[in-house]
Amino acid sequence: MNNQDDDVTRSLARSLGTEFHHRADRITEGPISLDAVKTRAGTIRRRRAVTAGVAALAAVAIIAPLGMFAAGALDTADSEPPVATSSPSPSTTDGTSPTPTQAPARPDSPVVIDLDAPQGADPKLDYVDAQTLHRADGSTVELERAYEYVVRAGDEYVAAWPTQSEEGNQIDILDEKGEVVETSNSGSRPVSSADGTVAAWIDIDGVIQTRGNGVTTQMAELDHPAHIPFAISGSGDCRDTEDSQGCAVYFQPNGEGDIPGQVAFSNGEVASPAGELQSVLDVDKDGRLAGTFSSSYADPTVPLISAVFDVRTNTEVVRFDEMAFDMTSAGFSPDGNHVVGRRQSKDPALPSQLEVLDINTGETALEIDTEESLPDEINLLDTHWEDDSHLLVRVNHAGGDVPTYSLFRVGLDGTVESVLEQDYQNGTMTTPWIFVD
Repeated sequence: MNNQDDDVTRSLARSLGTEFHHRADRITEGPISLDAVKTRAGTIRRRRAVTAGVAALAAVAIIAPLGMFAAGALDTADSEPPVATSSPSPSTTDGTSPTPTQAPARPDSPVVIDLDAPQGADPKLDYVDAQTLHRADGSTVELERAYEYVVRAGDEYVAAWPTQSEEGNQIDILDEKGEVVETSNSGSRPVSSADGTVAAWIDIDGVIQTRGNGVTTQMAELDHPAHIPFAISGSGDCRDTEDSQGCAVYFQPNGEGDIPGQVAFSNGEVASPAGELQSVLDVDKDGRLAGTFSSSYADPTVPLISAVFDVRTNTEVVRFDEMAFDMTSAGFSPDGNHVVGRRQSKDPALPSQLEVLDINTGETALEIDTEESLPDEINLLDTHWEDDSHLLVRVNHAGGDVPTYSLFRVGLDGTVESVLEQDYQNGTMTTPWIFVD
């Protein structure tokens, strides 16, 4: 098997007994004010959440890329919004409240991913398969090598591939023609902002590197190279100047879930995330954070608690009990109205349910029945937003000598389509369909 499969095995071993620990054509609005982030990061008083006991947390074995999401410790903000009830709509960058788009009616029952679902159209997202970049417009670009992670940085791509050496992953900066214009190294994977204009990674010396406007900038030097970045907000080239407030990179120290996540700024400051979130998975087009309060290393009877926090208004928009945001999840939808999470299983023998959550109401907009959808030999790898109302769900069938991969499109209206299928006939042992986040 390839290096990625080895990384997967190590990630699985580290994540058993937890609730799990990238995103697309996003926005045109300006980035969140980093002054607001810095002012509010780590300043909210703690208050212990009063929660009811729940059944043991499921031990889930799932194949996923390097850096699976591990959540932080159980503490909540001093001001607690209602759970699963209506909440105020977030403010846009100009201070007005957006009108949520009309979502499809919620299906009456959980959606089951049918392996024999009708064939649908090709993905509307850019993706890499082996050494070919497939663009949403149908065109293709041949690359020098196969990559494990690819994200946007304006008109460029930031791509990672394993070197099988102490140098860790190599980072290649690719132009629109797929040609390498610059290289770096990384101990983990790159991440991109919601609008795809800036990207970040952490090199093997523990330095946060960013790419924007065709410039690579060293943003902050950390104390350890094994930190895993999860999200970045900002614009430009991420420099902290009079004309630009730079960027903020959210990361998990050492990749360990029992250590609270942190955020690093372009001026070198490192702080705790706003809202007492212990880990931040994603940042949406309006600068809101999706993260968790709960530690994956806590007692299994402790409920998982996740939330969306608005840094601009210093408020918790909505909270979700018994819910985890993790790296197998798609994060925020492009319009910012939904976020994907996993419901904490009440039966350790069953997998957790995948849910699409309505941020404006706190209700579940769609539930995917993973128990019925995923037999024992099938694993859900990850999900990606294709547009505001469709998820791409990637699974693999691990029953044979080599895995067979399938990609499905699941609509918020409950429709399911088969999109792609692959059994390593792409000529490599790399996982197919690396979506460009």
